[in-house]
Amino acid sequence: MLSYMLTAPAGNNTMEIYFADYAYVVINGERTIHNTAKTGRYATRKFTCQKECAVEITVESQSHINYDRNMLNQRKGLLGIKSSFTFGSLSMKITPFDPVDVSALKEDKTAVSAGYFYQADFKLSEVTDTYFDMRQFVKGYLYVNGRNLGRFWNIGPQFRLYCPGVWLKADNRMIIFD
Repeated sequence: MLSYMLTAPAGNNTMEIYFADYAYVVINGERTIHNTAKTGRYATRKFTCQKECAVEITVESQSHINYDRNMLNQRKGLLGIKSSFTFGSLSMKITPFDPVDVSALKEDKTAVSAGYFYQADFKLSEVTDTYFDMRQFVKGYLYVNGRNLGRFWNIGPQFRLYCPGVWLKADNRMIIFD
């Protein structure tokens, strides 16, 4: 995932964000757009800032087409921004999804982020293969005991993620990025 940060001036503002695949927009810590290229390749957001606003646009590039002539012209990430205000530059940050980094996360209630991490510890009386039902979440990744079980998305096709019993213990930790 790649995040772009910019500052919007005080007043009434409008932004059109052109992207490929999937994008979140966070304005002053509030997630405002959860959009996918399946519903359109751009998102428009009107917002008012009492003072300067921090705007974060996070784009997830999904897999590429690996066949036909369209693969030569397939674009990924942030394709452009049209706004009612002038901004100097975009700063960028790459969000790694290394299981070691995810397991070591500390709670930060001041962080502005397009996605949220949830953590839960659970105990099992019997360790066996299992599925985790992710239909209550929107889109993201599931880690169990530091292992990435995969991606999920509420529009499908995958709603449940398989976890082999050998990856589970009596005491387990689940981390979800949604």
